[in-house]
Amino acid sequence: MIAPTAHKKTLSLAAIFCALMLALLLSGCTNLPGAGQPTPYPTEYIPTVIALTVQAGLATEPAAAPTPSPTQAASLTPAAAPGSPSPTRRISPTPTRQASQTLTAPPQTPEASPTSTRRPTLTLTPSPTPALPIASIQVYRPGPMSMVVSPLQFSVTLRPVPSGYMLFELLAPPLKEGDEVRILYRKLTNFISQPDPWIFISEEIEFEISGVSELAQLRISTYDPYGRPVSVASAEVLLMRYGETQFNPSGDLLEAIVIREPQPNRLIQGGSLLITGMVRPLGEPYITIELVTADGKVVGYRQLYATPSADGKHVPFSIEVPYTVTAATWVRVILREDGTLIAGPRQLASLEVLLSP
Repeated sequence: MIAPTAHKKTLSLAAIFCALMLALLLSGCTNLPGAGQPTPYPTEYIPTVIALTVQAGLATEPAAAPTPSPTQAASLTPAAAPGSPSPTRRISPTPTRQASQTLTAPPQTPEASPTSTRRPTLTLTPSPTPALPIASIQVYRPGPMSMVVSPLQFSVTLRPVPSGYMLFELLAPPLKEGDEVRILYRKLTNFISQPDPWIFISEEIEFEISGVSELAQLRISTYDPYGRPVSVASAEVLLMRYGETQFNPSGDLLEAIVIREPQPNRLIQGGSLLITGMVRPLGEPYITIELVTADGKVVGYRQLYATPSADGKHVPFSIEVPYTVTAATWVRVILREDGTLIAGPRQLASLEVLLSP
């Protein structure tokens, strides 16, 4: 392979050689026919022309290229001479930048299609709490702590018990400790086997008291054919010998004791009965729970402590009542709140279930 600089010098020498040959030819042709014709340059100037031609050839040579540094020499290769095979270009290795494994592609937001359909997402909606039921015995008149003069007028709506009976009582506290509750009025009425779903009753009660006024309780109860209480409601009133009757409003007519579990007529097994519900105590926080058979035997008993709400509303409760039976037995689950001044249930709720060991 010939270097570029050597190649250029060879061309310059060839030009000088051609100039010398031209001069010799010109000088030798003077004796030929027609030599008398003038030449471009006089003969004495031919050496000068040759010298100028050599100087011109040297002047046109390019300056020598600077010597590359050691670092550049490793990456530079000389150009190939004409007609020679093209040299292989050596490319120094370049480090490849590797992407970090923690880099993630940006999320792509899909474009909405004009024909796309919007599908609702599944939303968990909590089930609403069941509403409190209407009381089985609704006392419209008298309202709590009404002041009444004989006769006492009362009106109630109640749910009858097929083949059972209902009991109306006007009760007064005992005159001294240890005595029985005084009964100022009592009336018992039997239900027919297929009564109406609801019965409205409005009556008058004649009473007599020894003092000017006296606290009493109007109690309405329903019983099943076996004599077990089904429902009880009551209202405290102030009996007066003189004056005028002043009725207070009855307030809401919601069930005071609500049993959510168990449901009526369900089969219960395992020796324990779970009872849940809502309760609104009238005064005492203790609720007595009994499981009573048709013959009056108590096969399960517990007491529930229910703290009354400050606003007088219902409070939830949950309690397990153990029971003992040797065979499948129908029982009435009874929840009641008893009074202290006037003994007996002030309010009561119940239902029937089938207990099995």
